[in-house]
Amino acid sequence: MALTAADVTAIYRKYLGRDPEPGAVQYYQNNGTSLAALDSDTSKSPEATAYAAKNQPAPVTAPTTA
Repeated sequence: MALTAADVTAIYRKYLGRDPEPGAVQYYQNNGTSLAALDSDTSKSPEATAYAAKNQPAPVTAPTTA
């Protein structure tokens, strides 16, 4: 099944926290990229790694007793 603009946008938002740049949707659609490939490749990108690191919740630490 061909990628839709909604597919590409959802993956970008999920892994990159933003909408795709102009032309990205058409690029993936014209190259026959599968949803699985786009998801996998995007999730492993340096931008996705940086976005994930920046958006990690603060670690939970046990309270100390005094």
